[in-house]
Parts: sequence; structure tokens; C-alpha cells
Amino acid sequence: MRLRKVSAEHEAIMFKLGKKYGKGNSFSEQVVSVYLTEVEFNVMATMPGTVARKSRYTVSGGALDVYQNPNSGFAVFEVEFQCESDASNYTPPSFTSQEITHEAQYSGFALSQAAG
Repeated sequence: MRLRKVSAEHEAIMFKLGKKYGKGNSFSEQVVSVYLTEVEFNVMATMPGTVARKSRYTVSGGALDVYQNPNSGFAVFEVEFQCESDASNYTPPSFTSQEITHEAQYSGFALSQAAG
């Protein structure tokens, strides 16, 4: 489960609790999110768990996540697609250096575990 506080310039802050259900195939993954009030978020934030902190930027048709904790400065670029064929045919921007879609050690969960 992921507890998230999402803020963007000139937009209201959103609080979400999300659950990923694992990859259905090589690219897709079902995700369910429940939107929370700030009070609910603050209560849940006191529960034990590991933390990964990042800032997300919209770049080149995708999202660039730059981590503060763990691995300060580590960045992951991701794109969401409407179908698997779009994902298969995608050419990433030149600033990317490594394909990590199927690398478990780069998942948000694994990175939060590394932060301990």
C-alpha cells in the first residue's frame, strides 16, 4: 500500500492511499486509489512503514521522479500507455540511460525498503 501526498503548483493538495496488484502482463499493472482527507492522511502517516520521498516533474510526455530519500538525486522516468503495443513501440527520450521496467530493485517499494 502507498500513502501519497500529491501537490502541484496552483492546484489543491491531494491525499491518496493506493494499492498495486502486480503485473498482469509484461507492462500493465492494476492500481486502485482511494482519496483521503488531510485528517485521514495524517492519521495513516503515523502508522509504521517505510518511506521513499520524491518530487515528480512532467517531462517529455512522461513523469520524472527525482528521489530525495533514499538515493538523493536518483531519478526514474516513466510513461503510461493506453495499450501494450504502444509501450512496446515506444522510444524513450535521449536523457534516459537504462530500461528498468522489469527491474524489481527500482520499484517504489524496493526503494523505500532500502531507505529503511
